[in-house]
Amino acid sequence: MPTSMPNVRFEFGQTGIRDTRLYRSNPSLITADLDGWLRDFGVITRKPVGNIWFRRESDGRVWQEVGRLTFHIHTELVEVHPHRGITEAEMAALRGAGACARLTEPTYLNGWAFARRKGEVVWESMLYLAN
Repeated sequence: MPTSMPNVRFEFGQTGIRDTRLYRSNPSLITADLDGWLRDFGVITRKPVGNIWFRRESDGRVWQEVGRLTFHIHTELVEVHPHRGITEAEMAALRGAGACARLTEPTYLNGWAFARRKGEVVWESMLYLAN
């Protein structure tokens, strides 16, 4: 099932350090109309937070941040936090990345970082799509 997807990557900035490795997955396998299944699977979509922002690489390529994923270590639930104003296709990619996160263990090597949310230690990652 996993395939190379050059237009999707996770990035997390913590104290100015950014991980720009590509995330290998195929979010198009999980469509936006599967919210109930995703919820039962352990992927919860939250209300939109924050705004979309863009980042230009030194080679001129532009990446769009569409949201954040949070993996709860103790419950293994994945929260999908979309940014305001993303398209249905971008939301489908974000949800698909959430489903893939549920199937694979988050690590530093695949673009995740530890964070503390309300006293709980979680893994977090940002999802960027090529613009």
